[in-house]
Order: sequence, then C-alpha cells, then structure tokens
Amino acid sequence: MKGFLIVEYMHTHSEVVTIVNEVIETLNERVAGYSKAADHVKEANLAKIFSDNVKQSQKFIADLMPFSDVDSPEEIGKGPMGTLYQGWMNLKERITGYDTDSIIGDCISGEEAGIKVYQGSLKDGDLP
Repeated sequence: MKGFLIVEYMHTHSEVVTIVNEVIETLNERVAGYSKAADHVKEANLAKIFSDNVKQSQKFIADLMPFSDVDSPEEIGKGPMGTLYQGWMNLKERITGYDTDSIIGDCISGEEAGIKVYQGSLKDGDLP
C-alpha cells in the first residue's frame, strides 16, 4: 500500500473542559495577583498596567467560559499552588514593604508560570 496513514487526534469533550478549566484557574490566579499588585504599587502608571492586565484576564475568562462545565469562574477558583504562591507573595511583600521591584518580580514569575500552562494546553494544537 502506497501513501501514509494519517491519524488525526482530537480531544474529547471532557479533555477540552479539563484544559479550559485549568487555563481559567490560571487566569483567576492572574486576576488575584495583578489586583494585589495594582493595589500596592506606588506608581500610578504601573497600577494602570496591572489593572489593564486584570481586565484582560477577565475578558479571557469570559471568552473561555462557554467551553467550561461550570457556571462561573469562581467555581473553578485558584489552584493550590497559586494559593500557596499568593501566601508567599503576601509575606514577602510585607517584609519588603511592597517594594516596586519585588512586586514586578512577582508579576514576572506569575506570567512565566502562566505561559507554561498555556503552552501545555496548546501543545497538541487541536483544540476547538
């Protein structure tokens, strides 16, 4: 037989819901992190950037909710690692006095963690 056998892998509905919920969980963590950063940073321009990131995340959540199996993003909540990280961030920021460089560093760390979740979600490339 000449030619190639092409096998196309498609995610099941359940797998898509799981992936979407994981991304929404990550976005919930992003909303919490940037909200906190906006509240504690002293520079108005940074507070606006952080607030814009909150709004962006909320829009992404709204876009993904039709693919979830829950009624609201609050039902998904934040993951245990996100909650642990938020606790660490709270402690560290109290010690540093909400230092701008520390807040920015925490935001960068959060973004890097979020990128890993997105990359993992998109690795197969066959999500609807």
